Amino acid sequence: MRPAEKLLHILSRPRVRKQVEMLRRKDAPIGIEYSKKQYKSYLNRPLDYEIEGKTIIEIGCGHGGISCFLAINGAKMVYGIDLNESRLESAQKFKNYLCEKYNTNDIPVGFIKKSAEKLDFDDNSIDLIIADNVFEHFDDNVSVLKECRRVLKPGGQIISSSFPSIYSKNGPHLKKGVAVPWCYLFFSEKTIVNVLKKNASEFPILKKVYGGLNEQSETIRDVRDYHDLNYLTYRKLKNQIHEAGLRISSFRIHYINLLSKIIASKLTYKYWLINDILSNTASARITKDK
Repeated sequence: MRPAEKLLHILSRPRVRKQVEMLRRKDAPIGIEYSKKQYKSYLNRPLDYEIEGKTIIEIGCGHGGISCFLAINGAKMVYGIDLNESRLESAQKFKNYLCEKYNTNDIPVGFIKKSAEKLDFDDNSIDLIIADNVFEHFDDNVSVLKECRRVLKPGGQIISSSFPSIYSKNGPHLKKGVAVPWCYLFFSEKTIVNVLKKNASEFPILKKVYGGLNEQSETIRDVRDYHDLNYLTYRKLKNQIHEAGLRISSFRIHYINLLSKIIASKLTYKYWLINDILSNTASARITKDK
């Protein structure tokens, strides 16, 4: 191992061991249990957008907990779309569970295997699009945003409450396999991937988490099941939103702590990337004007 790899391996190993212990204890809920966790997380969360009587798409709906919550709490119809078939199966099972729980024949939510780059909905037919934790994963954000603009009604909005920069604390999505914050800022991508391979050889359970990982993997994108990481920055996403013909109604950086926010406020005018580095995630409200 090269010196940089040795250093990152030393830094990562105790953190990864803790993550592996959690995985082995199955602390992370899966299937319908994760759907329930998603649903419950919204029970005490005040929504700052209107859903009553709205037709809504949730992009990257996963296990369906959020889509089901929106459907039960006033939406006219919710379409949850995702590419992961096993998660969509869990989402449908959760819908069936809720139908039985509330003694109803149906809940206005449907789950569809679909790419966000081609939404099979009519022009100007959707009131609201929920897009949490997805903008860092699309191959072409501009194409997705243009497709969202097409299906949204005038005045319709895209709500994204969370998306990380690749330079943010856990932006590379390697919290379990490398587990060193800001690793992408301090180490080369080759070093990071080689250390992930080393950790996975010591803890084989990590190969299930990073389904694309193999000896030929060279990039962080390679190790993901769907090779879906686009190395997003906040500035890049803002430019992509404008390129798609949409307006940013709000764009908020979620800093690590108050000190991080203060530092960023002093330096951002000169060093725009400081926002990304001192953040956990960001959120945005995006509007189609006409």
